[in-house]
Order: sequence, then C-alpha cells, then structure tokens
Amino acid sequence: MIYLCAAYFIIKNKEAYKELGADFLESKRKKNQIQSYLDKLKKLLIRFDKVLYY
Repeated sequence: MIYLCAAYFIIKNKEAYKELGADFLESKRKKNQIQSYLDKLKKLLIRFDKVLYY
C-alpha cells in the first residue's frame, strides 16, 4: 500500500523519487516534540502572568 501511495504522488507531481533517509522521521519527531514543549511552556507562562496580576 505504501508503494502505491508513493507511486501515485510521484506520477501526480511529476517528480523523481527521493529517499528521505533513515533518520528523517526521528528528526521530524524531535522537531515536533520541541515545538509541543514550547507551546505548552507559553501556555503556562500566560497562566502564570494572569495569576501574578490578580
């Protein structure tokens, strides 16, 4: 099934197949995790600011 999807997008976009590499998903997961932590920290800081000003 994965190969069928890959073939579909290669034909649809008229692009050559490009191997993403072994660490592609790990790198993407790490970036998403860092962004998630930053978003959570921003929410906590906003809540903390509200507590200080009341």
